[in-house]
Amino acid sequence: QAVSPKGLARLGKMKVAMAALLGALAILVALAEGVAESPVAGVITQLSDMLKKSKDDAAAEAEQFGTFNDYCTDTRATKEKAISDGAFLIETLTNKLEELTALKEKTNQEIGKLERDLGRNKESQDSAKANRDKENEVFEALKTDLTTRKTALTDALAKLKTVPANNKKEATAALVSLNLDLNEMTAAAGANLRELQSLAKSSKSFLQLHEKRYDPQSGGVLGAVQSILDSTTKNLEDATTEEAAALAAYTKLSENLKTEQETMEESKSTKTDLVSTTSDEMAAKEAAKDVAEKTKSDDEAFLADLNKNCAEKTRVNKERLELRRKENNAIQMALNVLDSDRGARVFGKTKATSFLSFLQLSESDADVEIEELVQLLRQEAETTSSKRLHEVAGLAKMAAVSRKGDFNPFAIVLDEIETMKKAITKESGLDVKQKDWCAKETKDNTDAKGEKETEIQSLAETLTSKANAINADPDGLLKTIETLETNLEENAATQKKTTLDRREENRKYTVNIRNLVSAQGMLKSAISILTNYYKEMKANDLNALLQVHDAPETAGNAYAGQNEAGEAVIAAIQEILTNSEKEETDAHAEEEKAQELYEGTMQQLVKQETDDTEDLAETKQQLATTEVEKANKEKEKETTENVRDSIVEYLRQIKPSCDFIKKNFDNREKSREKETAALNDATKLIKESPAYAKLSDVAKRKR
Repeated sequence: QAVSPKGLARLGKMKVAMAALLGALAILVALAEGVAESPVAGVITQLSDMLKKSKDDAAAEAEQFGTFNDYCTDTRATKEKAISDGAFLIETLTNKLEELTALKEKTNQEIGKLERDLGRNKESQDSAKANRDKENEVFEALKTDLTTRKTALTDALAKLKTVPANNKKEATAALVSLNLDLNEMTAAAGANLRELQSLAKSSKSFLQLHEKRYDPQSGGVLGAVQSILDSTTKNLEDATTEEAAALAAYTKLSENLKTEQETMEESKSTKTDLVSTTSDEMAAKEAAKDVAEKTKSDDEAFLADLNKNCAEKTRVNKERLELRRKENNAIQMALNVLDSDRGARVFGKTKATSFLSFLQLSESDADVEIEELVQLLRQEAETTSSKRLHEVAGLAKMAAVSRKGDFNPFAIVLDEIETMKKAITKESGLDVKQKDWCAKETKDNTDAKGEKETEIQSLAETLTSKANAINADPDGLLKTIETLETNLEENAATQKKTTLDRREENRKYTVNIRNLVSAQGMLKSAISILTNYYKEMKANDLNALLQVHDAPETAGNAYAGQNEAGEAVIAAIQEILTNSEKEETDAHAEEEKAQELYEGTMQQLVKQETDDTEDLAETKQQLATTEVEKANKEKEKETTENVRDSIVEYLRQIKPSCDFIKKNFDNREKSREKETAALNDATKLIKESPAYAKLSDVAKRKR
């Protein structure tokens, strides 16, 4: 507990006066005790020891204050640097947060534009697909119509070629049948049905006798039908070419739009990830800024208290130095007087009686009683080991030597005794305050130190837990993120490969079906041709049909053909057709099964991708939160350690003085009690002595 400045000044003045008085009293006491050698030499030695002790104490205090001053200087520099670094860190974090805020806002605007562009892209794709579907629908209808007409015309030509030129009845029947087939086709192909009908009436122009030859410019029926067939075929080919060109244009447009869509979606995903990462970084920076601001505020408060305490202790130390300087000056002045040449001449005699003669003491009864009183006080001082009582005895002796006729010198002694008693009481109170203060400060700071160490231990465990949560293998957040990112990459690769495999399977399936359908068409056509041929051969007399006027005679007239072999061929073709149709049915079933398997696999992959993506985002957020919490705990641990170290340093500083008061308090109290009792006894001895009564009466009478 620090003594107030006024108290220090009063104690300092008392010490200076007491030092000078002690010097004089020591001389008188030593001379009165009749030392064989010069008593001044002993006093000089005592004063020299006092001066040396004062200097030693000053050196010890200077060293102690130097340590404290170094602590103030070093701690002040550390805190000022911490505050400066904290201000710089806060400014840096603030600037970074502004940059991140601007980046996040800009990126969100870019995402908004991408979303609008994606919307327009989707509209373009939907519009292009709708137009393509409509164009294809028109083409398919036209293709079906033209294909039907082409087939009918082909069959018609084949039928017309089988009609004998001289069989008008058969030709007429064929024309009637053709009229029904060609009625609608004629206008579409650009032919004139009436011309066909009129040409059909002429048997010479109806059929060309030369097999597989016709004259399209002659206006014959075969030429007209062939012209319609050629026009229909060309229209179908033109429509197919136009459809292929339109499909190619749509495919290219669709690919471009999808590429543009994928590019924009990838850009959007990247920017979305950037916004998420930026948000996480902003949260971390905000938390770090809060910690930095709190730490800076704590450092500023600590520095303010440090400056105040250091300034106060520096002021007190300065006052102590000044008081010690004055005390040393007084002791040195006494030494200068006693150890001078004049002092040696004055105190050169060796017997106390000679010196007492020098002082011209009275041999009256009062003087004898005073001497007896002084001896009693000295005996009491020896018994109680009271320095103050020794001082009282010396004061009594000096008062007796220096008394005047109208003055009772013991009044000064009694006043000094009362002053000493008050000083003892005050000193006791200061010791009590110091003891209580030390006990409280030591307990409070020891408890605070324990609390901080507990906090540090808890924070260390928390930091270990956070570090494990981040870095542990295989369950740490970093490892989990790595695993999820690997899973997503593998998932994307699997989706891509699965889709490519499915496309290849579907392509092969499409080619197979196209080939099967084409083969089936050819098989059906072959069956139809053979069936019709042998059916007609059975129904008609072939020899009759083949009788041509003026034709040369053949090797034989009864041609039966290969009817049985033809029927076997037809059966074989039919079996092939049946197998082809079954193969087509199986292919459709396998394709449907493969598509279902593909869709199921993709559904699982997409679900796994969604789950992993959500887990990855959640884990990254958890990682960012954990890293922020870890950084906060590290800063909190560092701050707590600094506070703990400050408490330890403070306890180290107060330990010497507190250990002293704790160890010596009871002895000092007992000594003060003995001194107080001795001083009370001295007061009683003085007041009850005859000398005191006589001197009091003399003083009263002479006033």
